[in-house]
Amino acid sequence: MLKQLTVSNYILIEDIKISFREGLTIITGETGSGKSIFLGALRLIMGERAEVKVLRNEDKKCVIEAIFNLNQLELHSFFIENDIDYEEETIIRREIMPNGKSRIFVNDSPVVLNVVQELTQKLLDIHSQFSNNQLRNPNFHLQIIDALIQDKLLVKNYSEKFKLYKKLEKKLNELLANKSNQNQTKEYNTFLLDELLKSNLKEDELFELENEQKLLSNATEILSSLDKSVFLFDNEQTGVINNLSEILQSITKISSENTQIGDH
Repeated sequence: MLKQLTVSNYILIEDIKISFREGLTIITGETGSGKSIFLGALRLIMGERAEVKVLRNEDKKCVIEAIFNLNQLELHSFFIENDIDYEEETIIRREIMPNGKSRIFVNDSPVVLNVVQELTQKLLDIHSQFSNNQLRNPNFHLQIIDALIQDKLLVKNYSEKFKLYKKLEKKLNELLANKSNQNQTKEYNTFLLDELLKSNLKEDELFELENEQKLLSNATEILSSLDKSVFLFDNEQTGVINNLSEILQSITKISSENTQIGDH
């Protein structure tokens, strides 16, 4: 529950403090009387982007402070998780400096915007004209049901068990995915083993296959060297004797790199 809102140096407001009682509070006024300014101040408390142009006096900082009563809400865990001191009357303060910088505090602890945005979502609902997105949110439906139950212990126990269930469900899905990956690996390895068994490999066959593959991969180079050797043999201008050294060098090179040729 929002108990009090204090606004200083914000647009048209120099200083104002508004207190709220339990129950329904209605703020009315003519167009331009400041109703939208009031909502704008609340939006800044909720973590909306701040701009220097909201400063009434550009030489002073703007301060907006809201006091909330949290005694009907279970928010202890949120404060613990975010390392913030819990108070039943929690104060959220937003400061906008003349240089454009903005700071926000929860119970005098500085916090980042996403933290205060998450917190104020649990404290405030602002519905603009024609805006009913919150009513369509399933999480909001659950919050209403939890509030109607009026049994905090039951809601807490269910919440803890549901979190445990989701944790175990995630672990189960990880194990099932791991099992599926292992089955795929097993099937692939079984396929490879079957192919190896069907190939009926003989002793030293791998060595022979590697030599054959090497021979085939060097086929172009081998043919080029052989063509060159034949040309040198047939060259009548220089004679075979004069070309024997170059022919021998070419043949020796391809035979040293290919054992099958060398053996022959």
